[in-house]
Amino acid sequence: MSVRKYGGKWGYYFGYEGARYRKQGFKTKREAVEAETKAKNKIMKGFVINNKSSFIEYYNQWIEVNKKDVITDKAYATFVNSINQFKRFLQSENMSDVTMDNLSTTLYRKFIKWYGS
Repeated sequence: MSVRKYGGKWGYYFGYEGARYRKQGFKTKREAVEAETKAKNKIMKGFVINNKSSFIEYYNQWIEVNKKDVITDKAYATFVNSINQFKRFLQSENMSDVTMDNLSTTLYRKFIKWYGS
């Protein structure tokens, strides 16, 4: 694990493609872990996951960045259909959307059960 306590404060340190990344001064270990995750996502994937952002917006962005020009049109349509099914599920649960930090295993299991019925 690259999260450690440095002189009473928490920080992270990691390397990627020959470069080193480090930041210190977090009050809690959790803050340092979250900051490390955001930094790694930004460097390795090109965008940062905001836990307060909409899951649907994130998913649509993820499809555009990671899949659109890489997969066939039919496979792309499958990804689009999956988010449409999730939107229908949210409507059935009287929810318009869900934020990234509110995603849970329970919600996912409810979706799978709903989708299978």
